[in-house]
Amino acid sequence: MRREALKLLWVMQEPGNAVATFLKGKTLAVYQADLMFRSAVERQLFIVGEALSQLSRWDEKLANSFEDKRGIIGFRNMLAHGYADVVDERVYGIVTTDLPELMVKVEALLNG
Repeated sequence: MRREALKLLWVMQEPGNAVATFLKGKTLAVYQADLMFRSAVERQLFIVGEALSQLSRWDEKLANSFEDKRGIIGFRNMLAHGYADVVDERVYGIVTTDLPELMVKVEALLNG
């Protein structure tokens, strides 16, 4: 695996793990009540999506191994350009359901 690809996987891992730490023991209501908390989570998710987008340019085959590549990058684009359409329940659902699975994939690639 190319060095650039490894770096981008690490860039995905770091914010993904940060979000897991941020949300540990937090409910949707707590998430919704705190603008700074929501902003931090959204920023980290943006970084994950941007890193995957960049990975597509460096190693398309590797990037395509992520089943929901288009969805992840699309969500990043929504965070960047469609911020009026961000729905807290959707973000919270992504973080609690989809992100853990994504981090398992990233860690397997980094350790494999």
